[in-house]
Amino acid sequence: MTHRICRPTWPYAKMAVRRACRRGARFLLYRIAFLVLAILTSAAAESFEIRGRVVDAETNAPVPVVNVFLANTTLGAATDEQGFFTIRRIPLGSYDLFINHIGYALRVVRIDLFGKQRQPLDIRLDPAVLQGERIEVTVRDRIHWRRSLETFEREFIGTSRNAKSCRLINPQSLEFSEDRDGTLRASSDSVLIVLNESLGYRIEIILKSFSYQEKDMNYLIYPRFEELDHADPAVRTRWIRNRNETWEGSLRHFLSVLARDQFRSGLFEVYYGYLHPETGQIRSYGIPVKSKRPSFVQDEPIPELKRIRFDAFLVVLYKDYTKMHGSVPHGDLGRFPTSYLEMKVPTATINIHGNVQPYNAFKVYGAWAAHRIADLLPLDYDPGQD
Repeated sequence: MTHRICRPTWPYAKMAVRRACRRGARFLLYRIAFLVLAILTSAAAESFEIRGRVVDAETNAPVPVVNVFLANTTLGAATDEQGFFTIRRIPLGSYDLFINHIGYALRVVRIDLFGKQRQPLDIRLDPAVLQGERIEVTVRDRIHWRRSLETFEREFIGTSRNAKSCRLINPQSLEFSEDRDGTLRASSDSVLIVLNESLGYRIEIILKSFSYQEKDMNYLIYPRFEELDHADPAVRTRWIRNRNETWEGSLRHFLSVLARDQFRSGLFEVYYGYLHPETGQIRSYGIPVKSKRPSFVQDEPIPELKRIRFDAFLVVLYKDYTKMHGSVPHGDLGRFPTSYLEMKVPTATINIHGNVQPYNAFKVYGAWAAHRIADLLPLDYDPGQD
Protein backbone atom coordinates (compact mmCIF):
# COMPACT_ATOMS: atom_id res chain seq x y z
CA MET A 1 0.00 0.00 0.00
CA THR A 2 1.40 3.32 -0.99
CA HIS A 3 0.80 6.63 0.79
CA ARG A 4 0.71 9.89 -1.03
CA ILE A 5 2.15 12.88 0.84
CA CYS A 6 1.01 16.28 -0.39
CA ARG A 7 3.55 19.08 0.10
CA PRO A 8 2.21 22.66 -0.09
CA THR A 9 3.73 25.17 -2.42
CA TRP A 10 5.57 27.66 -0.17
CA PRO A 11 4.11 30.98 -1.44
CA TYR A 12 0.60 29.65 -0.90
CA ALA A 13 1.62 28.29 2.47
CA LYS A 14 2.82 31.74 3.57
CA MET A 15 -0.47 33.27 2.41
CA ALA A 16 -2.37 30.65 4.38
CA VAL A 17 -0.35 31.42 7.50
CA ARG A 18 -1.00 35.16 7.13
CA ARG A 19 -4.74 34.51 6.70
CA ALA A 20 -4.74 32.29 9.79
CA CYS A 21 -2.93 34.97 11.78
CA ARG A 22 -5.44 37.58 10.68
CA ARG A 23 -8.27 35.26 11.61
CA GLY A 24 -6.61 34.62 14.95
CA ALA A 25 -6.23 38.36 15.53
CA ARG A 26 -9.87 38.94 14.68
CA PHE A 27 -10.82 36.08 17.02
CA LEU A 28 -8.74 37.66 19.77
CA LEU A 29 -10.40 41.03 19.17
CA TYR A 30 -13.79 39.34 19.28
CA ARG A 31 -12.87 37.69 22.57
CA ILE A 32 -11.67 41.00 24.01
CA ALA A 33 -14.83 42.73 22.81
CA PHE A 34 -16.93 39.95 24.32
CA LEU A 35 -15.13 40.23 27.64
CA VAL A 36 -15.60 44.01 27.70
CA LEU A 37 -19.30 43.52 26.86
CA ALA A 38 -19.61 40.95 29.63
CA ILE A 39 -18.02 43.37 32.09
CA LEU A 40 -20.35 46.16 30.99
CA THR A 41 -23.34 43.83 31.22
CA SER A 42 -22.31 42.80 34.71
CA ALA A 43 -21.97 46.44 35.67
CA ALA A 44 -25.42 47.13 34.24
CA ALA A 45 -26.88 44.64 36.69
CA GLU A 46 -25.80 47.10 39.34
CA SER A 47 -26.17 46.93 43.05
CA PHE A 48 -27.03 49.82 45.32
CA GLU A 49 -26.12 51.16 48.70
CA ILE A 50 -28.11 53.01 51.34
CA ARG A 51 -26.45 55.56 53.60
CA GLY A 52 -27.95 57.61 56.37
CA ARG A 53 -27.93 58.88 59.91
CA VAL A 54 -30.20 58.07 62.86
CA VAL A 55 -30.90 60.76 65.47
CA ASP A 56 -33.23 61.25 68.43
CA ALA A 57 -36.33 63.11 67.25
CA GLU A 58 -36.50 65.24 70.41
CA THR A 59 -32.85 66.07 71.08
CA ASN A 60 -31.28 65.64 67.59
CA ALA A 61 -28.54 63.64 69.27
CA PRO A 62 -27.07 60.74 67.26
CA VAL A 63 -28.26 57.27 68.30
CA PRO A 64 -25.45 54.68 68.18
CA VAL A 65 -25.76 50.89 67.82
CA VAL A 66 -29.16 51.07 66.12
CA ASN A 67 -30.19 47.93 64.24
CA VAL A 68 -30.87 49.01 60.62
CA PHE A 69 -31.84 46.27 58.16
CA LEU A 70 -33.79 45.52 55.00
CA ALA A 71 -36.68 43.19 55.85
CA ASN A 72 -36.62 39.74 54.21
CA THR A 73 -32.91 39.98 53.39
CA THR A 74 -29.48 39.26 54.86
CA LEU A 75 -28.59 42.95 54.47
CA GLY A 76 -28.23 45.28 57.41
CA ALA A 77 -25.88 47.38 59.54
CA ALA A 78 -25.53 49.05 62.93
CA THR A 79 -25.06 52.78 63.40
CA ASP A 80 -21.69 54.07 64.60
CA GLU A 81 -21.11 56.49 67.49
CA GLN A 82 -22.28 59.40 65.33
CA GLY A 83 -25.42 57.59 64.20
CA PHE A 84 -24.21 56.91 60.64
CA PHE A 85 -24.79 53.64 58.78
CA THR A 86 -24.17 52.16 55.31
CA ILE A 87 -25.72 49.08 53.71
CA ARG A 88 -23.97 47.95 50.52
CA ARG A 89 -24.47 45.51 47.64
CA ILE A 90 -28.25 45.71 47.55
CA PRO A 91 -29.96 44.22 44.45
CA LEU A 92 -32.46 46.44 42.69
CA GLY A 93 -35.97 46.28 44.06
CA SER A 94 -38.32 47.66 46.69
CA TYR A 95 -37.63 47.08 50.37
CA ASP A 96 -38.83 47.92 53.86
CA LEU A 97 -35.96 49.48 55.84
CA PHE A 98 -36.37 48.75 59.55
CA ILE A 99 -34.80 50.92 62.23
CA ASN A 100 -35.06 49.28 65.62
CA HIS A 101 -33.55 50.24 69.01
CA ILE A 102 -34.51 49.68 72.63
CA GLY A 103 -36.29 52.70 74.06
CA TYR A 104 -37.50 53.96 70.69
CA ALA A 105 -40.55 53.28 68.53
CA LEU A 106 -39.92 50.99 65.60
CA ARG A 107 -39.48 52.95 62.36
CA VAL A 108 -40.13 51.57 58.87
CA VAL A 109 -39.05 53.42 55.71
CA ARG A 110 -40.07 52.32 52.22
CA ILE A 111 -37.05 52.15 49.89
CA ASP A 112 -37.26 51.85 46.08
CA LEU A 113 -33.93 51.15 44.38
CA PHE A 114 -34.30 51.49 40.62
CA GLY A 115 -31.90 53.20 38.24
CA LYS A 116 -30.18 55.72 40.50
CA GLN A 117 -28.64 55.89 43.94
CA ARG A 118 -30.62 57.48 46.75
CA GLN A 119 -29.55 60.51 48.73
CA PRO A 120 -28.46 59.85 52.35
CA LEU A 121 -31.40 59.26 54.67
CA ASP A 122 -32.11 61.42 57.69
CA ILE A 123 -33.97 59.17 60.13
CA ARG A 124 -35.48 60.52 63.35
CA LEU A 125 -36.54 58.08 66.06
CA ASP A 126 -39.33 58.88 68.49
CA PRO A 127 -39.04 57.65 72.08
CA ALA A 128 -41.15 54.55 72.72
CA VAL A 129 -44.60 55.06 74.22
CA LEU A 130 -45.53 52.72 77.05
CA GLN A 131 -48.29 50.34 76.00
CA GLY A 132 -51.56 50.42 77.85
CA GLU A 133 -53.25 47.37 79.30
CA ARG A 134 -54.33 44.82 76.69
CA ILE A 135 -58.06 44.34 76.36
CA GLU A 136 -57.84 40.92 74.71
CA VAL A 137 -58.12 37.78 76.79
CA THR A 138 -55.02 35.60 76.51
CA VAL A 139 -54.82 31.86 76.95
CA ARG A 140 -52.95 31.58 80.23
CA ASP A 141 -53.59 27.99 80.97
CA ARG A 142 -50.36 26.11 80.31
CA ILE A 143 -52.05 23.17 78.57
CA HIS A 144 -53.97 25.46 76.24
CA TRP A 145 -50.83 27.53 75.63
CA ARG A 146 -48.89 24.40 74.69
CA ARG A 147 -51.62 23.31 72.28
CA SER A 148 -51.69 26.77 70.75
CA LEU A 149 -47.91 26.68 70.37
CA GLU A 150 -48.08 23.34 68.55
CA THR A 151 -50.63 24.75 66.13
CA PHE A 152 -48.57 27.91 65.64
CA GLU A 153 -45.34 26.02 64.95
CA ARG A 154 -47.06 23.65 62.51
CA GLU A 155 -48.72 26.42 60.53
CA PHE A 156 -45.99 29.06 60.85
CA ILE A 157 -42.80 27.00 60.45
CA GLY A 158 -44.43 24.29 58.33
CA THR A 159 -44.14 20.54 57.90
CA SER A 160 -41.77 20.28 54.91
CA ARG A 161 -38.42 18.53 54.92
CA ASN A 162 -36.78 21.84 55.77
CA ALA A 163 -39.11 22.21 58.76
CA LYS A 164 -37.69 19.08 60.38
CA SER A 165 -34.41 20.97 60.91
CA CYS A 166 -36.01 24.29 61.79
CA ARG A 167 -36.99 25.41 65.30
CA LEU A 168 -38.26 28.40 67.21
CA ILE A 169 -35.63 29.39 69.78
CA ASN A 170 -37.77 31.60 72.05
CA PRO A 171 -41.38 30.32 72.01
CA GLN A 172 -41.89 31.68 75.54
CA SER A 173 -42.15 35.19 74.06
CA LEU A 174 -45.41 34.29 72.30
CA GLU A 175 -48.87 35.12 73.57
CA PHE A 176 -51.99 33.46 72.18
CA SER A 177 -55.64 34.41 72.16
CA GLU A 178 -58.78 32.94 70.62
CA ASP A 179 -61.71 34.77 69.07
CA ARG A 180 -65.26 33.60 69.65
CA ASP A 181 -65.27 31.91 66.24
CA GLY A 182 -62.20 29.85 67.20
CA THR A 183 -59.61 31.90 65.31
CA LEU A 184 -56.20 31.51 66.92
CA ARG A 185 -54.13 34.68 67.10
CA ALA A 186 -50.47 35.03 68.08
CA SER A 187 -48.47 38.06 69.10
CA SER A 188 -45.08 38.85 70.58
CA ASP A 189 -43.48 41.96 72.03
CA SER A 190 -40.07 40.42 71.36
CA VAL A 191 -38.27 39.49 68.17
CA LEU A 192 -38.86 35.82 67.36
CA ILE A 193 -35.72 33.84 66.57
CA VAL A 194 -35.90 30.88 64.19
CA LEU A 195 -32.89 28.65 63.54
CA ASN A 196 -33.07 26.95 60.15
CA GLU A 197 -30.34 24.31 60.09
CA SER A 198 -31.59 22.93 56.77
CA LEU A 199 -30.96 26.14 54.81
CA GLY A 200 -28.27 27.61 57.07
CA TYR A 201 -30.04 30.74 58.34
CA ARG A 202 -30.74 32.39 61.66
CA ILE A 203 -33.90 34.46 61.21
CA GLU A 204 -34.99 37.31 63.48
CA ILE A 205 -38.70 37.92 62.93
CA ILE A 206 -40.88 40.87 63.87
CA LEU A 207 -44.36 39.34 64.05
CA LYS A 208 -46.98 41.94 63.17
CA SER A 209 -49.94 39.57 62.97
CA PHE A 210 -50.84 35.89 62.86
CA SER A 211 -54.26 34.24 62.61
CA TYR A 212 -55.36 30.67 61.91
CA GLN A 213 -58.73 29.01 61.58
CA GLU A 214 -59.57 25.73 59.85
CA LYS A 215 -56.60 25.72 57.46
CA ASP A 216 -57.00 29.42 56.64
CA MET A 217 -53.78 31.00 57.84
CA ASN A 218 -52.57 34.60 57.46
CA TYR A 219 -49.54 36.33 58.86
CA LEU A 220 -47.51 39.50 58.38
CA ILE A 221 -43.84 39.34 59.33
CA TYR A 222 -40.64 41.32 58.86
CA PRO A 223 -37.72 38.87 58.98
CA ARG A 224 -33.99 39.49 58.93
CA PHE A 225 -31.75 36.67 57.73
CA GLU A 226 -28.26 35.91 58.98
CA GLU A 227 -26.22 33.22 57.25
CA LEU A 228 -24.88 30.56 59.59
CA ASP A 229 -21.24 29.53 59.55
CA HIS A 230 -19.85 26.05 60.00
CA ALA A 231 -16.32 24.66 60.04
CA ASP A 232 -17.34 21.52 58.14
CA PRO A 233 -17.36 22.12 54.34
CA ALA A 234 -19.85 19.26 53.93
CA VAL A 235 -22.40 21.14 56.04
CA ARG A 236 -21.95 24.32 54.00
CA THR A 237 -22.33 22.32 50.79
CA ARG A 238 -25.54 20.79 52.12
CA TRP A 239 -26.92 24.26 52.90
CA ILE A 240 -26.20 25.43 49.35
CA ARG A 241 -27.82 22.32 47.88
CA ASN A 242 -30.93 22.69 50.07
CA ARG A 243 -31.27 26.37 49.17
CA ASN A 244 -31.12 25.58 45.46
CA GLU A 245 -33.64 22.76 45.85
CA THR A 246 -35.96 25.05 47.81
CA TRP A 247 -35.71 27.68 45.08
CA GLU A 248 -36.50 25.19 42.31
CA GLY A 249 -40.17 25.28 41.41
CA SER A 250 -41.01 27.97 43.99
CA LEU A 251 -43.20 31.02 43.35
CA ARG A 252 -40.09 33.23 43.21
CA HIS A 253 -38.52 30.86 40.68
CA PHE A 254 -41.64 31.15 38.51
CA LEU A 255 -41.73 34.96 38.75
CA SER A 256 -38.01 35.14 37.99
CA VAL A 257 -38.54 33.06 34.83
CA LEU A 258 -41.28 35.47 33.73
CA ALA A 259 -39.22 38.58 34.50
CA ARG A 260 -36.19 37.20 32.61
CA ASP A 261 -38.30 36.31 29.54
CA GLN A 262 -37.39 32.63 29.96
CA PHE A 263 -40.93 31.30 29.87
CA ARG A 264 -40.19 29.15 26.82
CA SER A 265 -37.55 27.26 28.76
CA GLY A 266 -40.31 24.75 29.49
CA LEU A 267 -39.72 24.57 33.26
CA PHE A 268 -43.25 25.75 33.96
CA GLU A 269 -46.53 25.08 32.20
CA VAL A 270 -49.30 27.62 32.72
CA TYR A 271 -53.07 27.44 32.25
CA TYR A 272 -55.78 29.97 32.94
CA GLY A 273 -58.08 28.79 35.69
CA TYR A 274 -61.55 29.31 37.09
CA LEU A 275 -63.52 28.52 40.24
CA HIS A 276 -65.80 25.54 39.68
CA PRO A 277 -69.35 26.65 40.64
CA GLU A 278 -70.37 23.29 42.11
CA THR A 279 -67.24 22.01 43.85
CA GLY A 280 -65.74 25.39 44.73
CA GLN A 281 -62.36 24.11 43.51
CA ILE A 282 -59.99 25.83 41.11
CA ARG A 283 -59.93 24.15 37.70
CA SER A 284 -57.94 24.81 34.54
CA TYR A 285 -59.41 25.48 31.12
CA GLY A 286 -57.14 22.75 29.75
CA ILE A 287 -55.31 24.82 27.10
CA PRO A 288 -51.75 25.74 28.10
CA VAL A 289 -50.25 29.17 27.44
CA LYS A 290 -47.88 28.64 24.51
CA SER A 291 -46.60 32.12 23.61
CA LYS A 292 -42.98 33.19 24.07
CA ARG A 293 -44.18 35.73 26.58
CA PRO A 294 -47.60 35.29 28.20
CA SER A 295 -50.06 38.10 27.58
CA PHE A 296 -50.35 38.70 31.33
CA VAL A 297 -46.71 39.92 31.41
CA GLN A 298 -45.80 43.40 30.10
CA ASP A 299 -42.57 45.37 29.86
CA GLU A 300 -41.59 48.12 32.27
CA PRO A 301 -39.21 51.01 31.46
CA ILE A 302 -36.54 49.32 33.62
CA PRO A 303 -35.39 46.13 31.81
CA GLU A 304 -35.12 44.05 34.98
CA LEU A 305 -38.79 44.63 35.81
CA LYS A 306 -42.04 43.32 34.38
CA ARG A 307 -45.67 44.12 35.12
CA ILE A 308 -48.09 41.26 35.66
CA ARG A 309 -51.86 41.23 35.55
CA PHE A 310 -54.45 38.49 35.03
CA ASP A 311 -58.07 37.73 35.84
CA ALA A 312 -59.32 34.88 38.01
CA PHE A 313 -56.52 32.29 38.46
CA LEU A 314 -53.32 30.94 36.95
CA VAL A 315 -52.71 27.19 37.19
CA VAL A 316 -48.96 26.60 37.24
CA LEU A 317 -47.24 23.23 36.82
CA TYR A 318 -43.56 22.77 37.57
CA LYS A 319 -42.39 20.20 35.03
CA ASP A 320 -38.90 19.60 36.43
CA TYR A 321 -40.52 18.31 39.60
CA THR A 322 -37.70 15.89 40.49
CA LYS A 323 -35.76 18.91 41.79
CA MET A 324 -38.46 20.13 44.15
CA HIS A 325 -37.58 19.92 47.83
CA GLY A 326 -40.04 17.62 49.54
CA SER A 327 -43.37 16.17 48.48
CA VAL A 328 -46.04 18.51 47.14
CA PRO A 329 -49.65 18.04 46.05
CA HIS A 330 -50.67 17.44 42.45
CA GLY A 331 -53.57 19.27 40.89
CA ASP A 332 -56.42 18.59 38.49
CA LEU A 333 -53.95 18.10 35.61
CA GLY A 334 -52.48 15.23 37.60
CA ARG A 335 -48.98 14.97 36.16
CA PHE A 336 -46.85 17.53 37.96
CA PRO A 337 -46.85 19.53 41.21
CA THR A 338 -49.53 22.15 40.70
CA SER A 339 -49.97 25.58 42.22
CA TYR A 340 -52.75 28.12 41.85
CA LEU A 341 -52.19 31.86 41.78
CA GLU A 342 -54.95 34.39 42.46
CA MET A 343 -54.43 38.10 41.79
CA LYS A 344 -55.40 40.20 44.83
CA VAL A 345 -54.48 43.63 43.43
CA PRO A 346 -55.16 45.23 40.01
CA THR A 347 -51.52 44.92 38.91
CA ALA A 348 -48.12 43.98 40.35
CA THR A 349 -44.44 44.41 39.51
CA ILE A 350 -41.96 41.52 39.47
CA ASN A 351 -38.19 41.57 39.07
CA ILE A 352 -35.50 39.17 37.86
CA HIS A 353 -34.91 37.93 41.43
CA GLY A 354 -38.51 36.71 41.63
CA ASN A 355 -39.63 39.39 44.06
CA VAL A 356 -43.04 41.04 43.76
CA GLN A 357 -44.49 44.39 44.73
CA PRO A 358 -46.78 44.85 46.48
CA TYR A 359 -45.92 41.93 48.74
CA ASN A 360 -49.60 40.90 49.05
CA ALA A 361 -50.22 40.85 45.28
CA PHE A 362 -51.06 37.13 45.17
CA LYS A 363 -52.85 34.46 47.13
CA VAL A 364 -51.45 30.98 46.54
CA TYR A 365 -52.97 27.52 46.75
CA GLY A 366 -51.69 24.01 46.11
CA ALA A 367 -47.96 23.28 46.13
CA TRP A 368 -46.85 26.83 46.87
CA ALA A 369 -49.32 27.13 49.76
CA ALA A 370 -47.37 24.39 51.57
CA HIS A 371 -44.31 26.66 51.83
CA ARG A 372 -43.80 28.25 55.25
CA ILE A 373 -41.02 29.98 57.21
CA ALA A 374 -38.84 26.86 56.95
CA ASP A 375 -38.87 27.27 53.16
CA LEU A 376 -38.31 31.03 53.13
CA LEU A 377 -35.28 32.43 51.27
CA PRO A 378 -34.07 36.03 51.63
CA LEU A 379 -34.96 38.51 48.89
CA ASP A 380 -31.27 38.95 48.06
CA TYR A 381 -30.81 35.21 47.51
CA ASP A 382 -29.44 34.43 44.04
CA PRO A 383 -29.15 30.72 43.15
CA GLY A 384 -26.38 31.54 40.68
CA GLN A 385 -24.11 33.09 43.32
CA ASP A 386 -24.35 30.56 46.16
